[in-house]
Amino acid sequence: MNQRVEFEGKLSMDAGDILSLVKDYNLPKYIDAFGGDEELAFRKAFQALLNNADHETLDLGGRRVTISEPLDLQAIEGSRTSFAQLRVIRNGQLYVTDSAAWDVDVTTSAATYVTSNDDRLTSVTNVANIKVASLVQGTGVWALSVRA
Repeated sequence: MNQRVEFEGKLSMDAGDILSLVKDYNLPKYIDAFGGDEELAFRKAFQALLNNADHETLDLGGRRVTISEPLDLQAIEGSRTSFAQLRVIRNGQLYVTDSAAWDVDVTTSAATYVTSNDDRLTSVTNVANIKVASLVQGTGVWALSVRA
């Protein structure tokens, strides 16, 4: 939308659809659009940030946005696997609330590694039980991210 907009009611959109508020690009306007749902508004504003060349900054408008579950920002955007231009989220805070969505899954597996190549585990038992992007910890292993 290339004009300033005032919202009445609550906008409903599919997750993959992008709401691009060109003249009023800020989080408070997205919150108005989605009937006060801050988390959904943040998701849609972030999606627009990465899909519109007119925006380089998402202004949170001094708001503290409450997040109730981990946000997969790549999944929110939907189509990119990399991004070459800097985008900034500023002037606010993300506040995390307790919920079951933050609970940690623990999987125990055995593996081997050699000190000369200490960032690679081999012979991992039950490797299918370890989720992609998991934090791997153990004796002699400082922290690794499991890749697909």
